[in-house]
Amino acid sequence: MLELKDVCLNLGGRKLADKLSTGVNAGETLGIIGPAGSGKTALLRAIMGLQPVESGYISVDGELVTAGSAGYFRQMMAYVPQNLVLPYDKVAEMVNDLIGLKTNRTSGYTQALLLREWEHLGIDKAVLEDSFTEVGEAQLRLILLTVLQLLGKQIFLVDTPAAGYDLEITLDYLRGIARRGCAVVIMARYDRYAEFFDNRINLSTEE
Repeated sequence: MLELKDVCLNLGGRKLADKLSTGVNAGETLGIIGPAGSGKTALLRAIMGLQPVESGYISVDGELVTAGSAGYFRQMMAYVPQNLVLPYDKVAEMVNDLIGLKTNRTSGYTQALLLREWEHLGIDKAVLEDSFTEVGEAQLRLILLTVLQLLGKQIFLVDTPAAGYDLEITLDYLRGIARRGCAVVIMARYDRYAEFFDNRINLSTEE
């Protein structure tokens, strides 16, 4: 589904990746491991068509991700950034805003389905009315994932999941998303969670 072939990234004259080749199919998880500054976030931006590649290519289902096609492919993608700085006061506002986007209106999302996901994860439905500061970033990322997976996204891009609220629960949930037929790419600083990845590749070049 998602393929990177001989990808080279250069940011401000600094080489972040050199001839990187990897891929992930529907039903699989790919872990991209590297220290801070190794280019993980830049690589995710390149996959979304927001960061140009110096050479090589990125494709989805055999079609190249270019400046012209990137907008179409982003509709297939769910992106969870490393730092969640979102313009909402309450969790319910974030949920309502996501499902209200034009690309998500035909997803078949219902609040009942969302609350069923939360029940399985031990998340109280009262969290909907909690403020972001009450929830905490690690749990908030998991909540965001539960919403995104109900919106029919096919490719999940997760930048360095935050520790806390049992990181293994989040990683196991992502593995479950893959098993439902999605391609999941997870950026991580350490390879100690290798058991959660079907495939993994290391980024060792530092900025």
